[in-house]
Amino acid sequence: MYPPIASHAEPSGFLDVAFDWVDEPLIAIEETTRLVLDPVYARAGAPVLTHAMLLRESVVHRLHSAISMLPATLGMIVLDAHRPLNVQAWLWNEMVTIVSSEHPEWDDPAINAHARRFVAYPELFPNRPTPHSTGGAVDVTIFDIATGDVLDMGSGFDEPVEASVCDYYERHPHAVYTERRRLLFHAMTTSGFANYPGEWWHFEYGTLRWAAATDAQAAIYNAV
Repeated sequence: MYPPIASHAEPSGFLDVAFDWVDEPLIAIEETTRLVLDPVYARAGAPVLTHAMLLRESVVHRLHSAISMLPATLGMIVLDAHRPLNVQAWLWNEMVTIVSSEHPEWDDPAINAHARRFVAYPELFPNRPTPHSTGGAVDVTIFDIATGDVLDMGSGFDEPVEASVCDYYERHPHAVYTERRRLLFHAMTTSGFANYPGEWWHFEYGTLRWAAATDAQAAIYNAV
């Protein structure tokens, strides 16, 4: 049994935290037996130049640390990593389309507000980079090494529903989903990542949100 996921809200004012940008390279994530890449957006037609998945070097090391904390029978799948602004724009449009189709009764402000819960708006303000544009944010899930099966976490990746909120199954207990989310959450946060509360799969290191959530002195990664 793993400890419960403590309720955690979006840090207030995280876009205004101090920054001390570090010039650290993006590196390609390499697959291992316990680390598998699944470039979901590239497969879905996003305007990417390559199917390689990139993160800051320190973030890759922390990802491997998180994997080492999982039971030996389990591995981790990277679903998304560094995301250029054109891919962010593509993803935003996709999410707006999904929300619009599921809620035809909503007006544009309501659709955009709901979409923002799951996708950052594709805009780069000076010193306020979107998380994935920094190479410090990563979307992950867990799989069974023996079978290759992805573990069901109670909602799908990028599914814009309330059950995607990280601590949803702490408030609505489910024997399987509650424990699996705790496992992923604690492996990642113990390795130095901060979770975005609205998505059980999304974790950050070195970003503005990470700095606010962990009381770090400053964010260290700007947009690449």
